[in-house]
Amino acid sequence: MLRFRLRRLRYVVLPVLLGSPSSVDAQIQPRDTIGLRAAVPFLTSAFERNVNTFTWEFGGFWSMNRGGWSLQASERFQRTLIKTDRENIKDEQTLSAGAEKAISEQVSLAGSFSSYVFSDNRALALHELTSNKLLGGIVWKPFPEFRLMPMAGFSIDNQQGVLDEGFMYSGSFFLRDVRFADTRISGEGFLTAEHISPRLQREYRVHSDFSSEFSSLARNRGAVSVRRIGRDFYLPIEAGVSTVNRPIESRDEITYALSDRLEYEVTGQVSLLAGLEASQRSIEKRLRHTSSGQGPYSSGTDIDEFRLTGNTAVRYLGRGGTNGDLRLEVHERTESHALQRLDGVTDIDYLRQVRLEEQKNNTITQTQLSFFLSHPASSVDTIVMTGSSVKSVYNTPSASNYDDRDELFLVGGARWIHRFSPMFTASIAADINLRHTVYIFSERSANNTWNRVLSLSPTTDFRLGSRFRSRNGAQIIANYTVYDFENAAQSQRSFSLRQILFSDSTSFRIGGETTVDITLQIRMYEQGEIRWSAFTIRPLTFHNEEGITASVSQHLGIATVMVGLRYLTLSRYAFRELEKVRESETSSYGPICRASIHLPGGTGLLVDGWYQVTGVRGGERRTTPNLSIHMVWNL
Repeated sequence: MLRFRLRRLRYVVLPVLLGSPSSVDAQIQPRDTIGLRAAVPFLTSAFERNVNTFTWEFGGFWSMNRGGWSLQASERFQRTLIKTDRENIKDEQTLSAGAEKAISEQVSLAGSFSSYVFSDNRALALHELTSNKLLGGIVWKPFPEFRLMPMAGFSIDNQQGVLDEGFMYSGSFFLRDVRFADTRISGEGFLTAEHISPRLQREYRVHSDFSSEFSSLARNRGAVSVRRIGRDFYLPIEAGVSTVNRPIESRDEITYALSDRLEYEVTGQVSLLAGLEASQRSIEKRLRHTSSGQGPYSSGTDIDEFRLTGNTAVRYLGRGGTNGDLRLEVHERTESHALQRLDGVTDIDYLRQVRLEEQKNNTITQTQLSFFLSHPASSVDTIVMTGSSVKSVYNTPSASNYDDRDELFLVGGARWIHRFSPMFTASIAADINLRHTVYIFSERSANNTWNRVLSLSPTTDFRLGSRFRSRNGAQIIANYTVYDFENAAQSQRSFSLRQILFSDSTSFRIGGETTVDITLQIRMYEQGEIRWSAFTIRPLTFHNEEGITASVSQHLGIATVMVGLRYLTLSRYAFRELEKVRESETSSYGPICRASIHLPGGTGLLVDGWYQVTGVRGGERRTTPNLSIHMVWNL
């Protein structure tokens, strides 16, 4: 892999009024604010190769604030090339520019331009898009906490080879930290519409936050929001369908949401918290042709989703370092699908689609009880305990859907940390994770399972000043997945995975600016079939992984140089008559190196390379040189 980058460390995205989106699904969603802010200009350029995938990326950002003018512009282009039996090319380009000219303390003139281009020759759904938008308007700031931006302009949209254009308008407002009595309120709103006949793109949303302090002991925070999005987009033309009757899918989505959170300090150490969140989302999808006189050619779908979450907690913060909380949360989600009968749809097609939509209806209810406790048992000992229980119920009202199930999750853990001295610390952690899945109907009850995961992890950390540090650890894991109805004849068998892991990471200085780092890891795991009733295991495969990395680094003023060696081997064994027989051994090794230069002002260069030799015992070996060059340049 060869990669070259010229990039600003803190990439700032230009939030202009109609800045182009970064995904195909959002290709008709404009940005909602011009948001002109000062930022450091930068350029970026990148190339990366990963097997048969090549990626190029170019971009940059520029801004200026002078003489009452605020100007910003950003550009991003990315090409992805996948070489197989044919060349698949995907291009995506985003260009945004914005300007604002102050004509008084309260009023400014503003304008923005955005362009978005997307193409993908793999011909997947929306594979060709071009969108250009030009707007102008004013920014009105009657007082510092309020900002209003009405704008109007023109939109040119080319989708799936069909060019549409027309008038568009947008508006937004911001309200920040306005106080009414003891309540502080913030809010924002946005609306836009693009009349690009025969399509109409529209969106509006309003969001408000409020917070109150009833006293020094009680606080309340809440939010209310409404959002509606309407989108029309062309579908691929079916064989034999005239381009005049180009099918369009219309999607209209509206969401209402509210939340509230109350905090009450009972004492200086105990607090009560309670919260509530609710949302209702409705989606209406319709298919139609574009020519006049043509009615819908398919049924429409209505989707409703309701979510409700309530939680309460007791939090304890002790003066002696003991802290913990106990939390209860209940969550419910209901999803329903309905089919609208439209003209031109046959009874057979309609009834078939109705049954398919009804199978998607479902209700999920989850109840969770959890706790956390951290306690300093002594001046050198700390004990941490956690636990959680989750009950999940999934119901489907359709008589032809047998996916109804109950699930129970039990999670627990304990950790003991002991500080032998300021230089040496040791800890040991034990965890248990249980999951029981029960399908209600007999048609799927053969999939009822218990999953049990047990782990034990001791670790040590030794430091000797700033010159030496060694961290060591081990982990033992036993993972058992057992079917409730064990049957020797069934194709699905209960299985087990048992693993042990050892790791060591040591770093020490052998000179003023010379450091040696050594990392070692050994992992062994066994897969097998288990008969839980007798707790007997028949091993199937065994794997042994060993890896080591050793390097020496030298710091030379503004530069740092590192060289080293990396080695990894994987051995795979099978069991024959309970005898372990090696089937294969794969090794990978090679030198590694890294060099970096850091200059004042944030400019820097990083070169990272490694030469890898990979092969299987008794087979051919493959060599792969890799190089990565990363340069940061602040203008």
